Amino acid sequence: MGDLLNNDEQNPNLPYSMVKLDFFYPRWGSEHIPWADFLERVRAAGYSGVEWFPFGENIDPISVLQLLSKYKLKYSIVTCVLQGFDTTAAYFKLLEEQLAYYGKLAKAYAAPEFISVQMGREYFSPVDVLQGLRLCERIEKQYGIEIFQETHRNKWSYGLHTVIPMLESYPDLKLTLDISIGFVFRKVCWKIGRRN
Repeated sequence: MGDLLNNDEQNPNLPYSMVKLDFFYPRWGSEHIPWADFLERVRAAGYSGVEWFPFGENIDPISVLQLLSKYKLKYSIVTCVLQGFDTTAAYFKLLEEQLAYYGKLAKAYAAPEFISVQMGREYFSPVDVLQGLRLCERIEKQYGIEIFQETHRNKWSYGLHTVIPMLESYPDLKLTLDISIGFVFRKVCWKIGRRN
């Protein structure tokens, strides 16, 4: 699918260079499909790979990485801390353990294209968020995997009013945009508003 936009090899006379896009199919919502069947469908549909939350289902991550290799598919990780915590220090310890696990998995088997982290909570202070961003940056450098902050409900990055000031404090901020919930929610609200 991504190769459709990369015309440089197909037509070297073009005066511009096209962007190559890779489309990743989310595992989210397809957990009921066995991995081999799922990956066969993803490949047949022309996707470059999958977006996957390794702690989202009870399966050995190594077996998934082996299947991804078999089907010649890339992967990205989407992640968040699911465990409860009492303090931000406890939260960041859990996040660091999780990101380090992904890094070790990548070094031993195959690295993801990137990690998209749904970090923190909406009530984290700017100081807390900066601490989390620095943690992600440290892990990124340690393992050589790009880590992005995903805009997401109930996380620090849930709105422009929290993201823009953080961009001013942390200019190297890298974001991934999750529009699925916002789009669906707004569409539902619009329909409800039209009926009333």
